[in-house]
Amino acid sequence: MEGKGAWESLNSKAKEVAEIIYSVGKSTPIRIITHIDADGLCAGGLIAKALRKLKIPFHLSSVKFLSKELISEITSEEYGLFIFLDLGAGYLKEIREALNSEKRVLVLDHHPPVKGSYSGFYLLNPFNEGIDGSHEISGAGIAYLVYRHLIGRDDESLIMAITGALGDQQASEAGFTGINSLLVGLAEKLGVLEVKKDLRLFGGPDYPLVPALQRTYDLNLLGLFQEAKEAVNLLERLKIPLKVGDRAIRLSDLTIEQKRDLFNEIVKQIASRGESGLSALTNLYGEVYLAISEPIGSPTRELSGFSTLLNACGRMGRPDLGIALAMGFRGTVLESALQTLSNYRRVLAEALSKIMEGERTRKEKGVLFLLGGEEIRDTLIGTLTSILSRSKFSKDFFMVIGLAKSGSLVKVSARLTEAGVRVGINLDSLMRRSCVRVGGIGGGHRHAAGGYIPEGEEERFIETILECLGEPKVLE
Repeated sequence: MEGKGAWESLNSKAKEVAEIIYSVGKSTPIRIITHIDADGLCAGGLIAKALRKLKIPFHLSSVKFLSKELISEITSEEYGLFIFLDLGAGYLKEIREALNSEKRVLVLDHHPPVKGSYSGFYLLNPFNEGIDGSHEISGAGIAYLVYRHLIGRDDESLIMAITGALGDQQASEAGFTGINSLLVGLAEKLGVLEVKKDLRLFGGPDYPLVPALQRTYDLNLLGLFQEAKEAVNLLERLKIPLKVGDRAIRLSDLTIEQKRDLFNEIVKQIASRGESGLSALTNLYGEVYLAISEPIGSPTRELSGFSTLLNACGRMGRPDLGIALAMGFRGTVLESALQTLSNYRRVLAEALSKIMEGERTRKEKGVLFLLGGEEIRDTLIGTLTSILSRSKFSKDFFMVIGLAKSGSLVKVSARLTEAGVRVGINLDSLMRRSCVRVGGIGGGHRHAAGGYIPEGEEERFIETILECLGEPKVLE
C-alpha cells in the first residue's frame, strides 16, 4: 500500500458508495448479498446496522458462493439497488450480463477482481487502488469505510472491521499491515480497542479460564480440553484455584508464575500430539485484540475468538446468528451462537481425526488432496484445508486442496503451505485456470483460493491442477 494516499483514495470512493446507498435507500428497499464466513458476516452486519440506523429497509442473504444462476435469480428481484459484500470480484462478467438499465449494483469486495469492463455497476476494490486486499484490508474493512460515511462518524463498530480481518487471517506474527494497521490505530485512539501480548485463549484474558481452554480453536482440534473436567484437572494439577471469590478464575487473575506454568503445560500437551500440533504452538502466544465496549467475561470481547464464533455460525448453517452478533445483538442470540460453536468444534475435530489417520487424502507431486466427498460438509472443507496447510502433516507439500460435494457441484478449497509460499505459487491464478478448464469457476487470493466444479470432474480437475502448476502466472 502506498501510505495514506491509498487510504484516502479508497476512502473517497467509499464515500461515493455511501452516497449511492443513501440516495437510493430513500425511495426503495436495498438487497444485500454477503459471504457466510466471519469476514462476510462482519461486512454484512456493518452495512445492515448502518441501514437500520438510517431506517432504510433491506433484505440480506448470506451465501456460500456466487454462480451465474444465483446472480440472475437475485438481480431479477424487485429492488432498486443490490450490494455484494466480500464476494463478487470474481464474477464481474456474470453480474454485468445479469443487469438491465433499471438495476444498480455495488460490489464491495477485497478479493482480486477479474480483468474486464466494470461498466454498469460500481466496484469498490482495494486492488484497483494499489492495495493488497489479501493482507492489508478485509471485506469487513471495505464495508466499514462505507459504514462510517453512512452514519457520518467513526464508532465502536470499527471493531467489526478488525474482527473480519482476523477471521480472514490477515494478521501475521508481527501484527497487521496496510489499512488494517490504520484501522487498529484508529480504534485504539477512539478507546474501543486494546492490543496486548498474552496467551491466545478464547474470550481473552478476562474470560473464565475453564471454558476459555475448552473453546480455544487450535487446542480443541487437537482433542485437548474437549470436556470441562480436562481443563479443571489441569488447573488443579498446577495448583491454580478454580475461583476468585464468588466468580470463576480468569487468565488475568494468574500470577506471572502461574501463567508460565500454564503455558508450559499446554505446550507439553500440544507437543504430545506430534506433527499435527504445529499450528497450535505458533498461535498460542502473541497479540490479543480486545473490544473495550464488550463486557468483561463476554466471549465477544476477544476478537479472534469472536471471529471463530462468527465463522462457526456461518459454516454450520446459522449465518443469521452471525449477522445479528455483528450488528450488536447479544442475549439469546449469543447463547444460540455458543451452542453452534460447540457443534462446530465437535464436527471439525471428528473430521480432522479421520484425516490425520490418512483417510480421505491423496498425495500427488507436491499437492496434498483432501477428498471430502459427501462425508465432509462443503462449508467446512476450507477450514480443514487451512488447518492442514499450517500443520506438519503437509510439510512435504506445496499446497493442500480439498474437495467436497456441494449440491450438484463440488466445492474446491486451496491453501498454500510455507513451502508453496516460498516458491511463489499464485493460487488465485491456479484456481481460475484449473476450475474453468473443467467447466467450473474459481479464484481468490495468492495464498488462499477456491472454486466450484461440476460433479464427476474431480479426477480431471486433479490432473489439470498438476498440469497448470508449471504455467506462467501460476509460478511468479
